[in-house]
Amino acid sequence: GVLIFSLLYGCFYSYIYQLSRVSNFGLIIYSILVVYLILSFIGDFLFTNLSLFIQYSFYSAIIFLRTLKVAFAEPFAVVAVT
Repeated sequence: GVLIFSLLYGCFYSYIYQLSRVSNFGLIIYSILVVYLILSFIGDFLFTNLSLFIQYSFYSAIIFLRTLKVAFAEPFAVVAVT
């Protein structure tokens, strides 16, 4: 059981790390998860604080998507259709 979950953790954190290298939202999620990665030798904080992680991810997504919409709304609004 420990081997399987260690492999799953490794694959999960590797995927999030690769995602953080190509997108800003992935970087936000990785910055939330890096605390759990550093403290993983003390205890299983990811499943213990899963509700908190989901809430942080949800609120970060709302803020990220809202700023993304504001940043890209202006250039598309000035396009004239002829």
